[in-house]
Amino acid sequence: MFIRRCAVPWLLLAGLICAPLQVFGQSASLDKPATEKALRAAFKKGLKSKDASVRIEAVLAYSEGTRELEEEGGAEKLVARTLAEALDDDDMGVCNAAMTALSWGREVATVIDACDESLEFLRAIMERTSTRPDDESRALYRGALEVYRTTCATLGNYPDDRSVAVLETELRVLRPGGQLETVSQTLVRPAVTALLTLGSQEAVELVIKQTTVYSASTLGGTSPGERLLAGLARTLHDALSAFAINVERAPPSFGQNYQQDWHDWFKKHKKLFADDLGKLKVPPGPMDTEAMAAMNSGGRNKPRRP
Repeated sequence: MFIRRCAVPWLLLAGLICAPLQVFGQSASLDKPATEKALRAAFKKGLKSKDASVRIEAVLAYSEGTRELEEEGGAEKLVARTLAEALDDDDMGVCNAAMTALSWGREVATVIDACDESLEFLRAIMERTSTRPDDESRALYRGALEVYRTTCATLGNYPDDRSVAVLETELRVLRPGGQLETVSQTLVRPAVTALLTLGSQEAVELVIKQTTVYSASTLGGTSPGERLLAGLARTLHDALSAFAINVERAPPSFGQNYQQDWHDWFKKHKKLFADDLGKLKVPPGPMDTEAMAAMNSGGRNKPRRP
């Protein structure tokens, strides 16, 4: 994946979602529906534009057009692969449009693979721009964070053991002391929220085990490293607490021994959760965005750079 064009504010997506759907001059409301081939040709043409708003419109038109095809055409592997082509765009609005289009109703294996690649792509952008002071870098960082969150939420919406595996790898990359330590506090929350949304015993236990990695033993410390580790521990605790409340079980309080408390909590409640998820055969419907937002907020994890 690589950077091709100058960044354009990703917030253009919000306005375009409300715009009338057109396939570059051909209204989607025509009596005779477009074929997937015609929709794909318009999509690829739109992606060649230097104007990010045109590229976003191309993603939206192809996404909505394929959902209207007969016989579950939007769930074909080709459709998911085509949408994934927009995930390496240098404009984060285009990437977010593509990931949102993949977030439900698409061929499962292709979506999970696309999410895996997208997370790596986005982490690289955030690491590169996290300390740059110019406005363009700051905007790119914030846009990449938004797409990162959408990607994690997408994985959380595809209940499959392969989604769990992708997120498990992601948590390993974000461990304290690693290359991404400066941005890890921002990225941990959406990754663990997605695992908790998946909700299998394996997924929940993976998050519980992170309490040992993100120790609270430095609570009250004043050095940058101690404060970072304490912040990561608190972020993890807040995500787990939101999850516990969601399953109607009281969470433990936060303190230096919070990791042991959460391990005890899991032993007590693990039978609430499915042993595993297996392989998802039928693509899911739209994600519960309200529930995801509630679990992913927490107040302490506002979009910011280190």
